[in-house]
Amino acid sequence: MLLLCLSILLISMTGCSTRYVAIETAGPDITVKKSEFDRLHADNEALLNALSECRNAR
Repeated sequence: MLLLCLSILLISMTGCSTRYVAIETAGPDITVKKSEFDRLHADNEALLNALSECRNAR
């Protein structure tokens, strides 16, 4: 989680040019475009929000 936060901070400080980031996984590292990383992060946030709303609705 710390690596994800640091990656987001680094990306936000580098501007809008095409960047690649390494994401630590259970296995080998992978490299993705910044735009894809942003999309994955947004999808993850949407999923977490939906799960939170589902729990609160009970």
